[in-house]
Amino acid sequence: MKPLLLACGLPLRRDRPSSFQRQLELLASAWRASGREVELAGPGAEGLERAGAAVLLGHPDQFPALSDPPRGIPLFLWAQCSRPPDPRGFEAVTAVPLTSATAGFLHQAGVGRVGPIIPHAVDTGFFRPPAPGERARARRSLGLGLRFAVGAVGAHTYRKRFDLLLQAFALLTAGLPEAVLVLHTDRAVSAEGTNLLRLADSLGLGEGLLLSTGELPAAALRRLYWGLDVLASLSEWEGFGLPAAEAMACGLPVLTHGAQGPAELVPYRDLLAADSATRLEGGSLLLSVSPATAAGLLASAAREPGLRRRLGEAGRAAMERTCALPRVLEGWERLLTGGMG
Repeated sequence: MKPLLLACGLPLRRDRPSSFQRQLELLASAWRASGREVELAGPGAEGLERAGAAVLLGHPDQFPALSDPPRGIPLFLWAQCSRPPDPRGFEAVTAVPLTSATAGFLHQAGVGRVGPIIPHAVDTGFFRPPAPGERARARRSLGLGLRFAVGAVGAHTYRKRFDLLLQAFALLTAGLPEAVLVLHTDRAVSAEGTNLLRLADSLGLGEGLLLSTGELPAAALRRLYWGLDVLASLSEWEGFGLPAAEAMACGLPVLTHGAQGPAELVPYRDLLAADSATRLEGGSLLLSVSPATAAGLLASAAREPGLRRRLGEAGRAAMERTCALPRVLEGWERLLTGGMG
């Protein structure tokens, strides 16, 4: 059998690999363990001409090979869209949507071949609920003590709306001054100029914000999830929302709102905050959360450990049903069996 090519729409890097690269590496490792020959490539899709099939993770314009693809090789584009895309970019591929919202945009655009929804995979054996001793050690390592801990993980861009998260947390601390916000991102100042430390100071958060930046190894990321009480995901839009999926796999409740991505993954509405504003950007509808509503939901979660436990169990069960690595591999195998013979 010819090899399966997994191509990433972002350059492959040994240091600070993208979330796309990490996802493809996770699948490649599992497939190789099962005996399938797999090759990894960057946007150039090197080795495409000798592949039996290819899974491309990214956007069509990230892959030059799609302008003149080799004949007879099934191509699957693992897609995420925030609006109906130009269908011409999908003429050479079967589009495989990450979420139901993306599937709707693909159909609305008239994309010719749309496959089943296949979400990103989560290694639910690694991202799992902590044992009591593991949670206690995680909280000690993070310096949380007995404080109610809210967390967030992601690159610092305007779309992530960390500014609204800090505002919501400031409202929470008015009634719960011992709460702590653990925020891990790539930089304190975004490209758009939002300075998280300056904003935190203006909101009077003081030692209530624990901000860290830089690369976070998988074990450290899991330890962060284990130590938190709630993960907050307040992005205006996400193609998927991997931190929310990983957190739920760890049994951590997730606060989100109605935006595309995490809201499609979270199986409960107990921590779904109301949206306060919408804006259009390049044809994409982006939703902003109400900080006051988010703060109220966080306060409820802080008061009710039983609620947190119930939501944590529901999130874990949902990830095992939908995003567990074996489930995702099964979905791809059904497609690839027809494509590779």
